[in-house]
Amino acid sequence: MSVAKKIAKNTLLLVSANLFSMGLGFFINIYIARYLSTPDYGMVNAVLNLSTLMTLMTDLGISTYMTMELARHPEELKAYIGNSLSIKLVLVALSFAGVLVATFIGGIRGNDLVIVSLLAFYVMLTAVTQIFQAVFQAFQSMEHMASGQVLNAIVMLAGAAFVATQGLGVIALSMVYVVSGAIVLLYNVVVMLLSPYPRTVPGFDLGIWKRIIRGGIPFSLNALFSYILYKVDVQIIWMLMGRDAVASYTAAFKLIEALICIPVMYSTAAFPLISSFFGNRDANIHFLMKKSVKYLMILGMPIVVGIILTAGRIMELIYAGKYDAVADVQVLQALAFGLLVIFFNIIPQQMLTGTNLQRASVRINIVGATVNIGLNFLTIPAYGIVGSAISMALTQLTISILTYYVLKRAGYKYMDAMDALKIMGCALLMGVYVFFMSGMNLFLVIGSAAVIYFVLVLASGAFSKEDIDLAMGIIKRQSPRPDH
Repeated sequence: MSVAKKIAKNTLLLVSANLFSMGLGFFINIYIARYLSTPDYGMVNAVLNLSTLMTLMTDLGISTYMTMELARHPEELKAYIGNSLSIKLVLVALSFAGVLVATFIGGIRGNDLVIVSLLAFYVMLTAVTQIFQAVFQAFQSMEHMASGQVLNAIVMLAGAAFVATQGLGVIALSMVYVVSGAIVLLYNVVVMLLSPYPRTVPGFDLGIWKRIIRGGIPFSLNALFSYILYKVDVQIIWMLMGRDAVASYTAAFKLIEALICIPVMYSTAAFPLISSFFGNRDANIHFLMKKSVKYLMILGMPIVVGIILTAGRIMELIYAGKYDAVADVQVLQALAFGLLVIFFNIIPQQMLTGTNLQRASVRINIVGATVNIGLNFLTIPAYGIVGSAISMALTQLTISILTYYVLKRAGYKYMDAMDALKIMGCALLMGVYVFFMSGMNLFLVIGSAAVIYFVLVLASGAFSKEDIDLAMGIIKRQSPRPDH
């Protein structure tokens, strides 16, 4: 299968699953946000956010390292699965114990302790599931990853609806997370057993343990700094402003988080190919990066412009007036700028980890994490949750600039500057249309603006004849050879 068709097939599977699960996820988030009181909604999100930090202790970069190595050396599958499972089980036990000790020392008691324990256990179940997903990703069996996402969304929606209709409260909602995590883990185990992968059990080979842990450390550091880049703001807001502020910030961030799935899905499908091309010294890696950055920018620009111009109406529509204060709207607008940078920079960041530039990636993330923490402590006292959103956007911009510098020195090329200017011009013209049509039905504005934008992209040549031929080749199951 050609490069184009591999990316298209894997991305289509993940896009389809994520669109479905994202749609259900929206309902889940809306349901929870509307059903729970503002303090309870803030508490659930703050605890989930903190529990995610414990996930890093249960992974140590093992999942990402497995994906990269199995894409290059699939014959080592059995040894990697058995030993990785052993490492994971040890880390999960230690991490869960650590959560309980930390919450007890922190003075968390009563219902709050129950909530923390349940949500932490859910995160631990998810951590074990990551091993199986790493195997599926490495062998580009994206249908199994996609099915797991859909299953998780269905269980969560059904559970959240049951809790709300029965008036069971926040502890019962926390139980829904645990049930969902257990079902998805069981599904992954069954798929692994029924698929043509070799049967294996947790094993202990000191040499392989050392190799896996040593290889995963750079990815683990990246994951830690990724947490600081995307999640630590919630903890700082919780510490400085309390649960209500966490609820307001999270309400806006959940919308951006759903849209982040788009570049993440593409990069997830592309990562094994990046690793494989680099390992085989395949020149297609340059073509992959150049086209990927361009396509993600084409997708990202209209989304961000649309959010900035319609943020107030979006928040009012989704949360029924509960989270549509001026500050809530400004948070969404500021986060949208950070989203644009993520669209542009996610493939370059994957290039760093997939081409043995992990050390540079770690250094960049250290800088980004430091900038993010510093800016949050500086801006939140002065500007509240809006300051935190601005900090996120500025941090992403800093990381993007540093990544660009490293990859240019390594000889990798970004998209053409002229294409970037054309895409920005098309998005600007679309934005003018949205601004003057602000009195129309929101869905009609979004739909018509999207049509106008993509017509402009085609007319301007930003989506070139080569891109059209490539797309047609995928549709016709041909393999057009790009000029690069």
